Amino acid sequence: MDALKTVFNRRIALPVVVAAALLHNSAEALQSPGLRRQLVNAHSFAEVETTGYSCFEKGKEYVGFSLTEFPKVSDVALCQQRCNQHPQCGFFTFYSNENRCVLQSRKPSQEKNNANAVSGPKRCPLCLVDNYDFRGETNMHQKGAPGLNTLLACQQGCAAEPKCKAFLFEKGPRTCHFKTSDNYLKSFHPDTSYIA
Repeated sequence: MDALKTVFNRRIALPVVVAAALLHNSAEALQSPGLRRQLVNAHSFAEVETTGYSCFEKGKEYVGFSLTEFPKVSDVALCQQRCNQHPQCGFFTFYSNENRCVLQSRKPSQEKNNANAVSGPKRCPLCLVDNYDFRGETNMHQKGAPGLNTLLACQQGCAAEPKCKAFLFEKGPRTCHFKTSDNYLKSFHPDTSYIA
């Protein structure tokens, strides 16, 4: 870990360290020089969070589709973790003035401005890795997820789908594949046709 911090400056090291900590079998994945280079160049949730941009909507309160709520939640990261642990949760709203976390089944179309609220998805995207494939891993939809023909739509679709562990975007036919197995990183292979 210390070697990684000395090689990369803090702004680049943080996303790689966070991605490595969150991805299963990260030691295997980081042995590939090409993957290391891709992870360093990728924009992760951690990097954008430290520079003031993230998948969280600060000052926004999602209204509706409430599943449950938790009092005494210390911060927005813990609220997102609670959402991650709930099989039906897709989005959440954290109220910093009350330390309250509300889980929602999907993103409501209605939002309210609220200086004490932070809302966001179940999972923020970690990173995009160009020219890699999760070869041989099971797809949720055999011919690709219907209607998700852009990289952003594919990424957001995976974040909203509880069974999606990772996604793969096929560049040529513009097809989105959701991966449902936790073993996806073990099957990470170079392939110029995909973005993982």
